[in-house]
Amino acid sequence: MKLALGISLGLVALICTCIGAIPIAALSFFTVSEDPATAGLCPLDPAEASGAWSQTQVGYAQTIYAVALEKGMGDRGAVVGIATAMQESGLKVYANDNADYPGVEKSLDYPHDAVGHDHDSLGLFQQRWPMWGEMSELMDPATSAGKFFDALADVEGWQSMPVTVAAQKVQVSAYPDAYAKWEDDATTLVASFAGGGTCAVAGDISAQGWMVPVAYGIVSDYRTSERPTHDGVDLGAPRGTPIAAAAAGIVQTVKCNAHIGGEPYSCDIDGSPDIAGCGWYVDIVHVIANTDGISSMTARTRYCHMGAEPLVQVGDTVTAGQVLGYVGSSGRSSGPHLHFETHLGTYFDQAPSEVELDVDDFDYEPASPTAFMEDRGAPLVGT
Repeated sequence: MKLALGISLGLVALICTCIGAIPIAALSFFTVSEDPATAGLCPLDPAEASGAWSQTQVGYAQTIYAVALEKGMGDRGAVVGIATAMQESGLKVYANDNADYPGVEKSLDYPHDAVGHDHDSLGLFQQRWPMWGEMSELMDPATSAGKFFDALADVEGWQSMPVTVAAQKVQVSAYPDAYAKWEDDATTLVASFAGGGTCAVAGDISAQGWMVPVAYGIVSDYRTSERPTHDGVDLGAPRGTPIAAAAAGIVQTVKCNAHIGGEPYSCDIDGSPDIAGCGWYVDIVHVIANTDGISSMTARTRYCHMGAEPLVQVGDTVTAGQVLGYVGSSGRSSGPHLHFETHLGTYFDQAPSEVELDVDDFDYEPASPTAFMEDRGAPLVGT
């Protein structure tokens, strides 16, 4: 089964892999720190942040970033806003001389960087005049950014959406997937504006769109000398703790695989070290962007030892933070905890928005969850 999933959810490495986060109030089962000093700073060379963008264009991006913070939209919102302006105008303030829309030519009287002809669209975000507001407002970078974020704030669940989906909810573009290709550039600029950026704290979604599945620390690590075949980390969450999807994706597996001596064993009761299998578990497949901005790869996250049948089904599209089930002790387990795995899959010479995610592809290799999550701006608690 192949499903289109237009998602650019993060950077594989190198480019400011930990940046600002957006608290999700709905996830009340997490304890969210409001103090950015409690989150670690992640390095970014400001000289690398601007890339091919001019000083003027970076200045507009910084204005969008400042308005995002003023509006309470956080770094994730800033990434959405900047990526949107990159696609709509190339980070330029556009006037318009389209004779089919009388009056729009008066935009030429305002400061501008370029002249366009698309209907009656104006400014950084190509907002329609007068539907979006007064001409003076749409031609002003800060005011037009504020209007964009006001509209974004009205989109329920935008924080958990892929950037291109959140942007499209506001812009209603004829090219709904076009925003995805700008996510990496926008993320890099936001990281530089944030002074290197802060990693997500527990309960936050990072600017790359990832979050920790439970806000509890590691009690058994990945492939230690004592457990060389332990392909994940055990997070010491108590029984009944909600388990959140670490990022948006598609559910690949929902299964009880507990067994003993080759015979099936119930996942609706506690297991033990004598039982084999993950118990009730869920696999989610994702698409992530590579650092070159033009290629991508698949990834998979696994959530094991749930105490009851999961809340999702194979083929479901989930968002970051969506509850998958609850911590238990089914399968090979000595007590309640979440066993969490991360896997890397197939490389594509395509942008994430162009990848058809095949949920029937099970060719993935385990990777350290600690490194994987840190690279996506959502370090596991205690790391």
